[in-house]
Amino acid sequence: MFGFCKELGHGVGLSKSLLRRTRQVNRHDRDDTSRPTCNLDFVNSELAPRSLWDLMGDHASHRKSSQHRVAVLTSLVRSVRSVEALVAKQFGQDSDLIYATRPFRVLVDFLKSYDVGIQAPEDLGDTPQVDLLVHTAAVLDVVRRDPERRLCRDRWRGAREQHEQPDHEAATSAHQSSLNSRPSNMSLPRRGPTAIISVLLPPRHNELAESHMEILKSYNPANGEVVGEVRVTPASEIPALVTRARAAQKGWDALGLEERAEVIRKASAIFAERAQANGEIMTREMGKPLKEAVGEAKSVGHMDHELDEMVAALSPEVVEDPRLRSTIYHDPLGVVGAITPWNFPISMPAWMILPALAAGNTVIFKPSEETPLCGQAYADALNEVLPEDVLIVVHGADDQGKAIVQSDVDMIAFTGSREVGKHIMREAAGTLKRVVLELGGKDPMIVLEHADITKAAKFAMWNSFRNAGQVCVSTERIFVLDSVAEEFESALAEMTATMKIGDGMDNPDMGPMVNSVQRDHVLSQLDAAISAGAKVLVGGEGHHDNFIIPTVLTDVTEDMDIACTETFGPVAFVTRVSSVDEAVDKANDTHFGLGAVVFGEDTDDTAAVARRLTAGMIGMNRAAGGAVGTPWVGARQSGLGFHKSPDGHKQFTQARVVTAPL
Repeated sequence: MFGFCKELGHGVGLSKSLLRRTRQVNRHDRDDTSRPTCNLDFVNSELAPRSLWDLMGDHASHRKSSQHRVAVLTSLVRSVRSVEALVAKQFGQDSDLIYATRPFRVLVDFLKSYDVGIQAPEDLGDTPQVDLLVHTAAVLDVVRRDPERRLCRDRWRGAREQHEQPDHEAATSAHQSSLNSRPSNMSLPRRGPTAIISVLLPPRHNELAESHMEILKSYNPANGEVVGEVRVTPASEIPALVTRARAAQKGWDALGLEERAEVIRKASAIFAERAQANGEIMTREMGKPLKEAVGEAKSVGHMDHELDEMVAALSPEVVEDPRLRSTIYHDPLGVVGAITPWNFPISMPAWMILPALAAGNTVIFKPSEETPLCGQAYADALNEVLPEDVLIVVHGADDQGKAIVQSDVDMIAFTGSREVGKHIMREAAGTLKRVVLELGGKDPMIVLEHADITKAAKFAMWNSFRNAGQVCVSTERIFVLDSVAEEFESALAEMTATMKIGDGMDNPDMGPMVNSVQRDHVLSQLDAAISAGAKVLVGGEGHHDNFIIPTVLTDVTEDMDIACTETFGPVAFVTRVSSVDEAVDKANDTHFGLGAVVFGEDTDDTAAVARRLTAGMIGMNRAAGGAVGTPWVGARQSGLGFHKSPDGHKQFTQARVVTAPL
C-alpha cells in the first residue's frame, strides 16, 4: 500500500503493523462482484487531497484537458502495480490484500459515477487493481483538508510532470524530493483536524446520499490504536436540530432559574461516578497523563458552588431612584452553539454549557473532532437528567462547525484558534449573533531580580510543559533580568531534563502531542528557530512519533516565527533583558493578551510590574487564573467576552429592564 499512498497521499506512512491490520477487511469470495468493505483507518487525512477534484486540478479547467485526466489515471495505475509488488514481496502472492480478479475499469467507473468524465486510455482496460484503491479514493472524496490547496496543487503538478516527462527516473526523483520535505520520524497513522473519516461506498453515485454513513474515528496519539468512533452529523441536518432545540427551549425556560439549577445539579453524582472512566477515555483520546485527566473529569462534578453563583447572578435585580423602580431581568437568548476544544475536552464544555443551560437556553454542542468521545461522555451524563433536546450533540469537523455558526442559533461560544475566532465573528455579524470567544495566547513570564529563582524555574517548567504545552495559558516567552539569568537558566534546564515522557496511561510528567499535525507545527517552529541561530538550552532532540522532548531555547530573536506565533507545544524560550522596562515592552509586544506571569519577592514592585502588562489575567508568583468567582478573560486578540464569574454567566442572557413609577 505504501507505493499507492506515496502517489495519492504525498508521503503517507504505512507501517507493517498497519498493513497487517488491513487483513481484517471483509473477505468476500473472489468471484463475488460486489464491492467489499475495507477498513481504511490508516488513510492519511492530513495529507489527502480535499477531493478527487483537487487531485486532478481546478474543477472548471480539468474538464477541458483529457491529457490531465489521463495523467492522473496513469499515475494511479503505476501505484497499483507498486502496491501489488510490495504486497507480494512482504506477504506473498496468496495474500488477502491482492484482489487481482477485477479490472482497473472499476476505478474508472467509480470516477465516472462522480461525473468526472474520464476516458480511460486503451492500455488500462484489463489492468488488475487492489480493491483498497477504490475505497481509498472514496475516502479522499470525503476528507476535508488543506484549505489553501497547497498540497493538492503540488500533488497535481507532480502527477502532470510525471506523465509529460519521458524521463521517469527524473520525475520520480523530483517527487521523492517533495516527500523528503516532510518529517521522517513518524510511524503512527497521521491524524488531524478531521481525525479520520471512513466511508462505506455503495456501487453507484446516486445511491451515495441514501446509503453512506460517515464515521469519525478517534485514535490514541500515544500508540495509534483506535479508541472509538462516533457517527458524523451531516451538516444538512443541523438546521433541523436547531429547530428541535428551539422547540425544547420554551419548556426548559418555563421551569424557572432555580428549578433548572436543581435539574442540572443531579448530574453531579453521575460525573463523580464516571470520573475514572472518563479520565481514561480522555488520556487515551488526547494523551494527557491519567492523573490530570481524572482530575479534570472529577472537577466537572463539583458544580454546587458554581450553580449557586449562577442562580444569584441571573436572578432579577431591582434598582430604584426617587421616582422609579426598575427590575433587570436576565432572560435566555434561545439556542446557544457551543464549539469546544480538545485540550480540556470535558472541563471546557462545562464552562460554556452550564451557564447557557442555567440561563434557560438550549444548546447545540459540537465537541472537538479530536476528542468526540470525551464530548459525548460529558453530554451523556447531562442528558440523563435533562429533558429531551435541551442538549443536542453534533459530531464532525469544519463543515459542522460552519453549519452551526450559519444556522439559526442565537449565540456562539467558542474556544480555539484566533483565525477560526475571526471567521466566526465575520459569520455571526450577518445576523448579529452574540459571541463569546476564547482564542490563542503567547503568554510571557517575567523573572525579576528579587525573584525566588527555584520557585520561578519550577513554575516555568510546569506551566510551559504541562499537557505537552497544549494549554492556552502555557508559558512560551520568558524574560529574565540579566543579573539572575544564568542561575535561572541553569535551574530550568536541570528540572526540565528530569521530566518523564510517555504514554499518558503510565502517568508520566508529560504525554504525547494530540496529533501529528500539531507535532509538525511545533517541530517546524523549533527547527526554523535553531536554523536561524537560536540555541538549545535543554531538549531539542529525541523526538519520536507524537512525542516531543520538552525544549528550552535561548537567543531567540523577534523576527523568528516562534517569537510571535503561538506554539501550543512543549517549547519555551528564555530571553535576557537589561531592565524591567525592556522586559515589560517585550512581554507586551504581541497581538495576544490572554495570560502573563511575574515572579518577584518584593510585593509592591511585582504588583507594579503586573499592572503594566496588557494581558487579561496576570499572576504574581503563580499561574494567571484568578480566585473562584473571577472571570477567565483574554485581552486584545486573545478573546472577546469571557467565561466564569457572575458577569461571565450573564453573557448567556439578554438583559431586559422593566420600569414602573414609585
